[in-house]
Amino acid sequence: MGKSLLINKSKFFLLYSVIPLVCLFLSCSYSFKGANPPEGIKTIFIPTFTDNSGFGLPTLSEDMTLLLKNKIIKDNTL
Repeated sequence: MGKSLLINKSKFFLLYSVIPLVCLFLSCSYSFKGANPPEGIKTIFIPTFTDNSGFGLPTLSEDMTLLLKNKIIKDNTL
């Protein structure tokens, strides 16, 4: 009975402390930043979003496009 209790404690420790820490470490070590565009690309084109819903604000597509453009400019990776 003592051996099975020890196995259950080690499984509990592994399941609830080691595995989450490993997952957290692996998720923090990956990043989308730092990628440069291929050589020769100097500009990008962002087309205007289209709103196919028929609902909402009349300027929604322009506002979304402007927000994306500003985010790309602010990110400064290109």
